[in-house]
Amino acid sequence: MAHADTGAFLGELRAAGFHQSDSDLIAIGEGICGHLRDGYSVVALQQAWEQELIPKGYTHQQAVWLANSSNSLLCPGTGKFD
Repeated sequence: MAHADTGAFLGELRAAGFHQSDSDLIAIGEGICGHLRDGYSVVALQQAWEQELIPKGYTHQQAVWLANSSNSLLCPGTGKFD
C-alpha cells in the first residue's frame, strides 16, 4: 500500500498557485481522502467538493486539483474514477 506524501501534496499545490495555509490544505485533502475511502469516485468527489470549496473562494479548477492531488498523493490508490 502506498503512503501519503504530504510534502509532495503541498509542493504540488503551491506550484499550482494555492496560497492557503498548510493546515487548511491538509484538512481539505484528508476530508477528500475520507470520502474516497467511503467509496466516492474521484469524479463524484470533484463535483461534491466544488460545492463545498467554491463558496469559500476556491475556483472550479482548484477544487478539481485538490481532489486529484489528494487521490494521488495523500491517499494513493484509494480512489476510483467514473
